[in-house]
Amino acid sequence: MTMPNPMGTYAGVRAGNANQNFYLTITAANSSTGEIKADYHDGIRANPLIGKYSFANAEHGGQASFELSSAPGSAANYAFSLVSNAVTVSQPFDTLSGNYWLNGGSHRIDLKKTY
Repeated sequence: MTMPNPMGTYAGVRAGNANQNFYLTITAANSSTGEIKADYHDGIRANPLIGKYSFANAEHGGQASFELSSAPGSAANYAFSLVSNAVTVSQPFDTLSGNYWLNGGSHRIDLKKTY
């Protein structure tokens, strides 16, 4: 059974800063290896990220976890630990929620897929 692909743009606000939108665009996702490439738009620049995603149960779906970090040589040092909505063959990726770290400081973030 093939699960939906998480590629696309997710928009949201950081907890404590509802006046500024942030965007995470997953530009490549390999469903076999779980490798992903993304750009995080922090309002100043697009920051390249690399990482992996995985399902707790790849055959039946459910929530997927995402671990992303800044690509080597990036201007900022980001790390993300996110969890998706429950995903099935008929229910695509819609939300990503969790924490991110910027140069060691932790922040909560909730993102919704844009269509």
